[in-house]
Amino acid sequence: MKIFLILIFPFLCQAEYLIGYGTGSFLGRHQLQGEWISENQKHHALAIFGFTHDENISDIRQYSGAYLWSFGQKEFDNFKWTPLMAGGFATYSDNKNFYFNAPSKYGDPDYYDITNIRFGLRFGTEFLLIRKSGKTLRFCLDGSLLEQAIIAYFNNTSEFDMFPAFWSLGISIRTEF
Repeated sequence: MKIFLILIFPFLCQAEYLIGYGTGSFLGRHQLQGEWISENQKHHALAIFGFTHDENISDIRQYSGAYLWSFGQKEFDNFKWTPLMAGGFATYSDNKNFYFNAPSKYGDPDYYDITNIRFGLRFGTEFLLIRKSGKTLRFCLDGSLLEQAIIAYFNNTSEFDMFPAFWSLGISIRTEF
């Protein structure tokens, strides 16, 4: 374990650490986000705490993690644009009533169970504004696609009406700390 830490420590030091606020994208209506970005700006790892108040269910807290790979940047005068970022995410909800699977078309209402863990694919684009102080301000638009969309597509390619229920957009703003 010590050898692993010694090898990875220089890699972690040559990175950017960001904190921010986000909303949507299956990860909570209100999100506190922490992000690690590699020195070459290609790897992004996020730790996200999400909170949603739902009057029908009660308060929902989510703990999420995401990894994104950046596919190049376009540079302009005061900002940079990353047109495509893609990766995956996993989220855990502490409220057992939050995530329900699709309603059953089979006679048994318990055919699909409740689960607190979800994962899926994540896509996004990012605008990086370089401020006069040298610090950056990042605006991100991202979309999350639940794993159920992929399963439903391969199981019912002719009846894929539920796609909008599996796709969610979110927006966030992050800065260095």
